[in-house]
Amino acid sequence: MNKKILRRIIFLFISALILMVIIFLVYNYFLKTEPVYQPKEDLTAEQIAELNERKAQNLKTLKEFPDYYEIYLDLGNIERRLGDYEQAIKHYKKSSEIIPSSSIPYLNTAAVYEDMEDYDKAYEAYWQAQEVSPSYYLVYQKIVDFYRWYYPQKVDDIETVYKLGIEKASNKKGLIRSLATYYFNNERYEESLPFWEQSVEKNPDDQYSKDKLEETKNILGL
Repeated sequence: MNKKILRRIIFLFISALILMVIIFLVYNYFLKTEPVYQPKEDLTAEQIAELNERKAQNLKTLKEFPDYYEIYLDLGNIERRLGDYEQAIKHYKKSSEIIPSSSIPYLNTAAVYEDMEDYDKAYEAYWQAQEVSPSYYLVYQKIVDFYRWYYPQKVDDIETVYKLGIEKASNKKGLIRSLATYYFNNERYEESLPFWEQSVEKNPDDQYSKDKLEETKNILGL
């Protein structure tokens, strides 16, 4: 190949590469904008002022107690209400670093991702909560609610999540009743029956479960 042509090809290649780098830098540093989120609550000016005052007090407390788990949780809650979701997630992350075994920061993070309509990240956060705290019954109920309202591709796994929670949770009464309700509402009466029985056995004062147990028996002709 003629050296002159080769040099031209190399020059054009390098020029194109430089142009691509310039376009990338201009887009990411000058043109690209972060999504703007609006708070889910319609806050009054007074409420906003109260939240900002509480935030300022929390930040002041952190100067003296930098590893204050509850303060970071509260800061996350404040920022979520104010609509600064990215900052809320940062605060929840810090609280999870202080107490790694707590599922609350992950559950709160998942709720923020729901607000942001980033449901894949919410899914990840919910299962992180389950991983760090598999015995906490509320984790499973939250996952079920998330599947039901926001994640239809997993709605067929609701039964599996309930059963996993019943197997692993230390306080499973609510999950047993919820699974019985799930079966009943889907007209799976035979499957609901043993869970209504368990619900009544574990909580004899639960009139709702007693009534549903009798109703299920009547439907099944028992």
